[in-house]
Amino acid sequence: MAKRFIDTNMFADEWFGNLSKDGKLFFVYYITTCDHAGILKVNKKLLEFQTGIKSLETVTKELGDCLITVKEN
Repeated sequence: MAKRFIDTNMFADEWFGNLSKDGKLFFVYYITTCDHAGILKVNKKLLEFQTGIKSLETVTKELGDCLITVKEN
């Protein structure tokens, strides 16, 4: 199991503070489950089950340019 350290100033950051509750939860989920290159292969059903987030699409729109979609092909 990988050990990760989270910036202790994250909750004081203005950008992070302006996110919705689901936006904050997704961001923390993302940084704690992505690989070493920052890539997360999203399993929508599992993510929604583990986090309780109802609409992944709404959260990804909220994060906007902070996320980049990479396709295999």
